[in-house]
Amino acid sequence: MAYWLFKSEPDKWSWDQQKAKGEVGEEWDGIRNYQARNFMREMEIGDLAFFYHSNIGLEVVGIAEVCALCHPDSTTDDERWECVDIKAVCDMPMPVTLKQVKADPELKDMSLVTSMRLSVQPVTLEEWKHVCKLGGLKKVPLVKKRTKSGAKSKATAAAKSKAKAVSKPKPVSKPKAGTKSKAAPKASAKAAAKPKAKTVAKPKTKVKSKAKAASKAKAKVKVATKAKSKAKTKTKAKAKN
Repeated sequence: MAYWLFKSEPDKWSWDQQKAKGEVGEEWDGIRNYQARNFMREMEIGDLAFFYHSNIGLEVVGIAEVCALCHPDSTTDDERWECVDIKAVCDMPMPVTLKQVKADPELKDMSLVTSMRLSVQPVTLEEWKHVCKLGGLKKVPLVKKRTKSGAKSKATAAAKSKAKAVSKPKPVSKPKAGTKSKAAPKASAKAAAKPKAKTVAKPKTKVKSKAKAASKAKAKVKVATKAKSKAKTKTKAKAKN
């Protein structure tokens, strides 16, 4: 859907006030109806809409354009409510009244007739063209063709608008004197791990060498004892002789 109708009470927000906002436009805040909110969620930048004076006048007085995608309503902290921004495009040369719309057979199914209370309404292309002709517009304003196979992705547009709003990242501050960076503990841990491995390995080799020396000493003692015992037996033998 690319065409819509916005209702506004002229004593609260009039078409003249909307025009005074110029290219910047104004957010369509204050909507507290789920269906109207959901319609705004479907809107894309460049969609066109009739500006309708409700309560007083009861007529289409101008044409507006959606200039910002659906975003949180700034007039409430309730996250459920969102709205778009719109800007004025042109006046309706001859305001089209509700009576005209109701009396026209070609507009009998228009939401302005069937869903009168809804403040944001969809409009078909045929209804759009017909109301524009009733309003005396020689050239009917139409929504420009979407890019990328004739349809602009709403998700892509939303991502772009969010990217513009995101501030530049702050530069990383250097650690103050006497403080440690996050990387410092890791480096010290690795450095501490190396000497531990060396100090553990050295005692093992010393223990092994001591054990070998002790075993060699024992072997020498055995050899010496054997030699003494042999010498004794020889002396005993000589004594007997």
